[in-house]
Amino acid sequence: MSLARFDAGHLTEPDGAVKPYVTIGSGPLAMVIVPGAADGLRTCVEVAAYLAWFYRHRARDCRLLILSRRDPIPERFGIERHARDMIRTVQQLNFGPAVWECVSAAGPIGQWAAVERPDLIRGLILSSTYDHVSDPTRKVFEQWLRLAKQAGSEQVWEMIEHKYRPPAEVLSQTEPLKLSGAAARRDPERLKNILLELLDVDHRALVQRITCPTLVIGGEDDRMVPAQVQRQMAQRIANHVLEICPGYGHFNDMENPIYQQLVDRFVRSVPHAGA
Repeated sequence: MSLARFDAGHLTEPDGAVKPYVTIGSGPLAMVIVPGAADGLRTCVEVAAYLAWFYRHRARDCRLLILSRRDPIPERFGIERHARDMIRTVQQLNFGPAVWECVSAAGPIGQWAAVERPDLIRGLILSSTYDHVSDPTRKVFEQWLRLAKQAGSEQVWEMIEHKYRPPAEVLSQTEPLKLSGAAARRDPERLKNILLELLDVDHRALVQRITCPTLVIGGEDDRMVPAQVQRQMAQRIANHVLEICPGYGHFNDMENPIYQQLVDRFVRSVPHAGA
């Protein structure tokens, strides 16, 4: 199956920063997706072809809005300001209320947004994420931060370029113009600034104020965000469903064949998810 139809663009803030976004599909169920720290290496616009391939099945029933953090990201910009950026983008695009799926390092953004604007977030999916930075997570962030500060390091770039590349047969079917972002410039400062603002996150009190239906989903073998951290986070959210999947780690969303089924079931259970 080839790529789903997609569009990519940018909105400009008064200070000149741009907010990248990608839309995929036109189904009745509305979803906003916020990527994790990989957004520091490639914005959603730069990997739009990959996203259209990865979400090709979901696009049959959903209209998806994928949001990157602003570009450039100032140092110490902060989780709350990212959430406000994304809320404004949803409003500027007239996308309306939706279920938000926030992956890994995007979890704190979704948590803040769900508390700030419950009218826009019908449901929340917290995927392989946390409400505070535990020691294992901190160690990974600090390791990535050291790599990001090495201007010539290829390790992180190779990881993300492998992750965000559709199969060759899919690429051959795609208009060259739509793949122009694949060779986009590398910006170590963007990744560094995302990681710096994550190191001190502690939303354990905040998540207790989330009122919308929330799916906490992750892998039992996650060595970056331990399953116990995810279980404890779920217990602090009153209206939650917990799915910890045995045999999968931090990339549960990419590797687990039933992940999309669990997400689809949850989205369909959320009242007015397509409003």
